[in-house]
Amino acid sequence: MQSIESTIVELGGIFQQLALM
Repeated sequence: MQSIESTIVELGGIFQQLALM
């Protein structure tokens, strides 16, 4: 279950970087 949350956090970080660009 923790790995799933970790993946969501990473996806959120990538999404934020794309939004900044």
